[in-house]
Amino acid sequence: MMIWLKVILLFITIISVRPGLFGENYSTLGIITCGLALFLHLIEKSVVRKLEISNYFKVIVILLCVYWMYLLTQSAFLSSPLILDVAKGFITCIFILLSFAFMLSDEKLRVSFCRLFIRLMILVTCSYAITLILAVFIPLQSLQIFHIYINENVKNIYFPFTPIYGVMTVEGHVFQRFLGFFRESGISQAFMIWAYVSLDKYRLNRRLNKILLISGIVFTFSTAGIGIFIATIVLKMLFEGKKIRSIVVIPTIYVCLMYAPFIGIADKLVTHSTSITDRTSSMLTSLEIFRNNLMGVGLGNSPISEHSGINIIASLHMIGIIGLFLILLFFFYPISYVQDKKYYLVAISPFFLTALLSQPIVDSPGLYIMILLCIGESKGEPLLSSHGNRLTDSIKAKQKVTLF
Repeated sequence: MMIWLKVILLFITIISVRPGLFGENYSTLGIITCGLALFLHLIEKSVVRKLEISNYFKVIVILLCVYWMYLLTQSAFLSSPLILDVAKGFITCIFILLSFAFMLSDEKLRVSFCRLFIRLMILVTCSYAITLILAVFIPLQSLQIFHIYINENVKNIYFPFTPIYGVMTVEGHVFQRFLGFFRESGISQAFMIWAYVSLDKYRLNRRLNKILLISGIVFTFSTAGIGIFIATIVLKMLFEGKKIRSIVVIPTIYVCLMYAPFIGIADKLVTHSTSITDRTSSMLTSLEIFRNNLMGVGLGNSPISEHSGINIIASLHMIGIIGLFLILLFFFYPISYVQDKKYYLVAISPFFLTALLSQPIVDSPGLYIMILLCIGESKGEPLLSSHGNRLTDSIKAKQKVTLF
């Protein structure tokens, strides 16, 4: 009972802190639920007198502390107008990171949390499908349950529980963009890609689960999401020795990115060009400023009027070469000590590529939680079931296709 209460609190936390669905306006809720989960964990572990942070997590905790200390110091020296925000971000991120590092060091709790997290992402994709089917017979607005505000933008939640990011209108056709549990559709795709490549780890590798997750990724209508998904699958194939398949798939990446209906670059340059050109312009300007100021101008001191921190490249002129080095370290240093290095690279790829090219998530507690999960999955040790038993490969290869 205690473990499932903690798992539920951890799930509420990850969707209530950035870049979660409620992270912009209800981050206090995430801090409270995280603190409550940690309190229950401390009580439970004090009884058995076994409280520790896994050695696999200690390095990443230190690296992230150094990264935030650097941002705080840089902001102070360069008189950043965002120094108070940086200080708040530092406190929030380190508290969430340390709390999760303690709790996810418990293998049984980590596996239970990941299984629930993946299942709920599958369920919310099912909800999206149900909403679309019902909308054929019932006006969509009649299905609205409530709405939330994200950065002063209204996001509607429809029956049974379908968060919608907005609509994409192309040639008179209106498409509802699937949002999932995160702030933007372009962020949700990274978490769903992680869920897809992690299905094997948690005995959820059913065909229906794969279909639902792929559908969720596609219906985010995120051009970057489609490209990142295919790139991640190619990387996975290469590591599995499927070189011929990967060679065939690589041209598919180009074709999909360029010519996929509605979300391909060719179509988007005609119908929604600003989603591509604004990012590209910010990235190119950032690189030009960075070339003349390697140490960075500081957060909030950017001369770029819009999208100055939309991704890592667009932020480069603010954080400088030291900030970039620290970011690369906390993403990729774990490769040096995890046992399943190939899996870690595959699992972390959607988050790194999203942060590098697409979305401003590099300062988000949710990202750091996912780095811990990717490290935990890559330790090379047998996983535990939610009942504490070792997961083995004794399950029959052919199973009935069910949702769970």
